Amino acid sequence: MSQKEMAERLSERTGFKITHKHISNYERDRVEPFLETTLAYARLANVEMNEIADDELDLESLKPCDYH
Repeated sequence: MSQKEMAERLSERTGFKITHKHISNYERDRVEPFLETTLAYARLANVEMNEIADDELDLESLKPCDYH
């Protein structure tokens, strides 16, 4: 999914005005999204919220079945 598509879907789910620039800033750790946006992002990406929010989680060491 493109950043533009993600922004449109997040805007629909959260009611916030979110642009592709916001998505870029979230992904580059320049800005932290609101909790509602993070939850919507996790749901759209089909991942657990802690995979996005936990900076200390080592995703490389997890097997796919460990976090889904």
